[in-house]
Amino acid sequence: MKQKKLFKTLAMLLALSVIILSSTGCSDALSFLTEPSLIGEWDAGYGTTWTFSSDSTFAEDDSSAWDWDYSGDIVKYSNITYNDESENPDDADNYGYLLIKYTAHVDSAYVDTYSVIRWYNLQTVDGVTTVEYSEGYLYGADKITDPDEALATITEANGYFSYFSTLTLSE
Repeated sequence: MKQKKLFKTLAMLLALSVIILSSTGCSDALSFLTEPSLIGEWDAGYGTTWTFSSDSTFAEDDSSAWDWDYSGDIVKYSNITYNDESENPDDADNYGYLLIKYTAHVDSAYVDTYSVIRWYNLQTVDGVTTVEYSEGYLYGADKITDPDEALATITEANGYFSYFSTLTLSE
């Protein structure tokens, strides 16, 4: 009788865990860690490094003359879709987006605003891992402080993400 009760209790706890993880979006957190992964330090060229951390943070370190450093929290992402109805670029095997909330920025007016980073074609060929990326954000008086508004506004249909660059994973 005690085993049956224990089994029922464990089954209820498992079901509750699935519900909690699904409702908080944490179920996607595991897919963020799959290989190849965006987690790591990436060379963006021109003296710029992008870092995606397993604690869901992002940072750009720009040691060029621009010195355009910023960082933030990855508050939402998908490894299977974009934030709008855009089509899969170049029929890539993998693509997605990250919603970033800036927590630090060389221009303090950007703190607590959002940007969207789109990526596709994350792959490792001959030991070199690369990904195509594009970052969209509003600037000036139009900066966005609401995450849902950022996802709805920073879209391909509104003129963002027409140009992608390549990141290369640093060794």
